Amino acid sequence: MHDTVSHIDFAKDLDHLDWALSHIPLGAPHRVAVDVGAHNGVYAAHLARDFVRVYAFEPAADMFEILSHRVATLHNVEVSRAALLDRSGFGSITEDEKRKGKTRARYVLPGVGNVPVTTLDAIVAEDFADVDFLKVDVEGAEELVLRGGEALLRRCRPVVMIERLKNLPLRHYGLSPDGAGCYLESLGASKVDTFDQDVVYAWR
Repeated sequence: MHDTVSHIDFAKDLDHLDWALSHIPLGAPHRVAVDVGAHNGVYAAHLARDFVRVYAFEPAADMFEILSHRVATLHNVEVSRAALLDRSGFGSITEDEKRKGKTRARYVLPGVGNVPVTTLDAIVAEDFADVDFLKVDVEGAEELVLRGGEALLRRCRPVVMIERLKNLPLRHYGLSPDGAGCYLESLGASKVDTFDQDVVYAWR
C-alpha cells in the first residue's frame, strides 16, 4: 500500500521521542517499548534501534498495513491490529471531521464494531513484561489506555510519553483534558518534560 503520509517530515516528532527516551535513567535497561497508536510505524521503527522488543498497536487497517510494511525487516518489532482502551471487546473507527489534517486523525469508539479492543494489562499478562517505555497517542483516549494498564504501570514504572491535545478527550470521550496526567500522578509518576503537545512522565 502506498504510504500517503510518507512525505510528512516526522523529524520533529522523533526529536521529541529521543528527548523522552533520555529520561530513562542512564545505564537502565531498554528491554521492552510499547507504542500505542503506532500510526505508520515511524516511532516503532525508531524505538527498534534501542529496545530488545517493541510492541506496536494500530487499529486502522490502512495504517496497520503501512506500519507492517515499514517494520517488516525489523525482527524485534511485533505489530497488532488492535485498539487499546480500559476494557476488552470491539469498537469502531471514527474520523474526526474537525481534524482531517496531514496524519488522518481517527479514534476508536468502544461498543459496536469489528475493531478488536483490548487493554495493556490483558496483553502484558499474556505476552510480555519488563516494559521500560510506553508511548500513547490515541486522539483523546490516553487516559483510558493508561487505566487499562494500571498493573503494568505499577509494576514496571516505565517512562510514559503521551499526546495531550486539550479538546480531544472531552470531544471524543467526555473525559477531562488533564485526566491522563492526573491518573499517572495518582500512581506516583511526575511530569518531567513537555514539548508542544507531547508530555513525558516518569517515576523517580
